[in-house]
Amino acid sequence: MSASTTKEQNQATLNHYFKAMASRDKDALKACFADNAQWHFPQTFHGRPHQEASNADEIVVLLTGALSDFYQPETLRSTPHFVIVDEEHAAYQFRMRCTAANGKPYDNLYVFTFRFKDGLIAEGWEHLDSLYFEQIVHSD
Repeated sequence: MSASTTKEQNQATLNHYFKAMASRDKDALKACFADNAQWHFPQTFHGRPHQEASNADEIVVLLTGALSDFYQPETLRSTPHFVIVDEEHAAYQFRMRCTAANGKPYDNLYVFTFRFKDGLIAEGWEHLDSLYFEQIVHSD
């Protein structure tokens, strides 16, 4: 398999990931991840269970559960800044704006980084301003 084929496979997987997240299609989202995939958060992030997800099912619950646990999903708007994909990794920077579940306006910059294996997401890292998240989402 050539490097460009791997890069193309990774880009296709990432495209499916974006589409599945936008449509909230849990089965399609799970298909983007290796069975034993892992999802990581910033060390100081207490906004979600500090236990990191260690398989595709847990990742899907984590990523889709956040929508209703922390945000009013119908208000969610993402503005992509860039996507970079190579033979093993990808980075996606975007701004997410919405109304938090508590009614407060939310506007945060995110970077998701991914590691691929055999054309599937093997690991993901979620980077965000976690202090801002805490101040908005977990305040009364």
